[in-house]
Amino acid sequence: MPVLLVLASVLIESSVPRPVLTQAFTWGNSASAAGSAGAAAVAGRVVDAGGAHGGFGVAAGAAVVMTILALSGLRDSSPEVPKSSEPAETTPPNPSATRRDSSTNHKTP
Repeated sequence: MPVLLVLASVLIESSVPRPVLTQAFTWGNSASAAGSAGAAAVAGRVVDAGGAHGGFGVAAGAAVVMTILALSGLRDSSPEVPKSSEPAETTPPNPSATRRDSSTNHKTP
């Protein structure tokens, strides 16, 4: 399982622009946690109803579904999308906020 988490992190980092990388990691981790919780609930019900073999069947079925989803995602990806290290929108710095005016710092008696 840790190998898959590392692979997911590497894939996220290589396919997402830097300005939204933290958000992408957050969505990936949330999806992983939700998937684990959902799979545990489904596998628990199946094990209760049909024994341990049913739980392994759930794992095998999930592996097949994830393989199909991964392969369909490869078909839709386009390698010619450039990765930008710059933010999508940049705003010029506000010189009045960064500049200190000496006339406002001193009070006259």
